[in-house]
Amino acid sequence: MAEIDPTDRDALVALLDGEIEPDTGEAIIARLGGDAALRDQFARLERSGQGIRPAFDFLLDTAPIERLDAILDRAIADQAPPRAPVQEPVRRKPWPLFRIALAPVLTAVIAGIAGIWIGYAVLGAPSSGPPETWREAVAEYWRLTTPDTLAIEPTADHAARQLQLAAERLGLPLAMQNVALPDASFRGATIFDFAGRPLAQIAYLNRDGEPIAFCLITDPNKRETPPTAIVVDGFNVVHWASGGFARMLIGRVPEETLKRYAALLIDNAG
Repeated sequence: MAEIDPTDRDALVALLDGEIEPDTGEAIIARLGGDAALRDQFARLERSGQGIRPAFDFLLDTAPIERLDAILDRAIADQAPPRAPVQEPVRRKPWPLFRIALAPVLTAVIAGIAGIWIGYAVLGAPSSGPPETWREAVAEYWRLTTPDTLAIEPTADHAARQLQLAAERLGLPLAMQNVALPDASFRGATIFDFAGRPLAQIAYLNRDGEPIAFCLITDPNKRETPPTAIVVDGFNVVHWASGGFARMLIGRVPEETLKRYAALLIDNAG
């Protein structure tokens, strides 16, 4: 995919966040019709699930009929072939012409809006803010994980290097013998970021083909919390905290299984 100018990317983010200046917003909307790379970037930002409602608010608040009509005038003027002057040009009614001479720039914008509205109708409106807790953030992306995501088991060397990187970022010793789980095969360790803190995810696939994750994050409050079972976004979760780190197990597996795994991890990895 072609890279776009960082200024354009910032403008798209501001548009989706509802924080863009009206003139800048109208300009970036007008360009969406003829710039494929810009449309691709806009679509990727839309699919991130954040800021769609503010973008609607911006379009509705700052693009009344007069402004849309002006954009349509310019688009038609740029694309229409030259024509002979006439003695008495007939003045077009501003907005009704949209129905019969819709310019590509507005077609793209309106199609995008329609797609968002369909997404609202089918999936519901996205959250207006970031996840409330790190456990909710994990559940939000873990629901995208399938057995195919974890189908390839890393080699022993690759697994050791992944765990070493996670240990370095967290500042916590991690080794395969400390994080191994019965009836579940290790499928990789990955480092994420949550609110400026490293978040390590150790993934497993149990013998029934169900993905499970053991996640760790630094805990600035240094709380001591015993294993606690909750449900987050449809997943069973067991979480606990000790030694300056918060931990959790998540998966669509029985609560008792996660509690058994948590007891093993507390003994072996803290």
